[in-house]
Amino acid sequence: MKISSYLWAVPFISFLLGYYSVSFFYRIPVYATPALLGTSLQEAVAQLSDLHLNLRIIGRKQDNDLPTGTIISQMPQPKTKIKANQSIYCVISEKDAASSVPHLIKKTKDSLITELNAIGLRFMLFYVESMLPVDTCIAQWPQPGQLLQDNQKLIVYLSAGSNKPIIWPNFKTMAVNDVVEHLAMYGITPTITHRSASAEQHACSDACIIVDQRPLPGSIVPLQQDMTVQLQVSLMQGAPERVS
Repeated sequence: MKISSYLWAVPFISFLLGYYSVSFFYRIPVYATPALLGTSLQEAVAQLSDLHLNLRIIGRKQDNDLPTGTIISQMPQPKTKIKANQSIYCVISEKDAASSVPHLIKKTKDSLITELNAIGLRFMLFYVESMLPVDTCIAQWPQPGQLLQDNQKLIVYLSAGSNKPIIWPNFKTMAVNDVVEHLAMYGITPTITHRSASAEQHACSDACIIVDQRPLPGSIVPLQQDMTVQLQVSLMQGAPERVS
């Protein structure tokens, strides 16, 4: 058989030899896909650049509990095979650029924690001495209505109570309803008695004026929620003086 009859196969054999030679000398490395979940974009890019891999962002998802730019999903999955110069497709977290601060003053610890968790605001609690009831919010920063920027925490100051004695104020000639509301701020519920014989069926109004009190005005007493406060009331006409 003549050799010339096989010459048609020479180009194909040359192509195969060249292909396998190039593949042998220029083999593309294969890696295990790194785990990027929970890392920042900066950390992920640095990690992938060492492996000659590319990062592609295909979506963003709101999550106020994570710093903006945290990787929360990836494709291919970690530890699967991937070749150099291929891409890993990621979804990153984001949060609102700013959140409005609610009004928390005079709210209890439990109620404000529930409110802040519901709207996804991060916060810190600090206790300071105060005459207001324990666990009552007495101050906050930033102020209500202002904006919290990214990663900023709301600071809430709660009352730790106080055992310091105070000079008991003079409630005489004041409207009993105003005084009751004022004392309620400190967790105190007074006992009210009426001079009128028909007081059993009586509902206090602004015309009910305090005519006597215990403790007496000017007494030095410790402010406590369970302290005994007695107010004697008389029904009078005229505009009463109000508690400031």
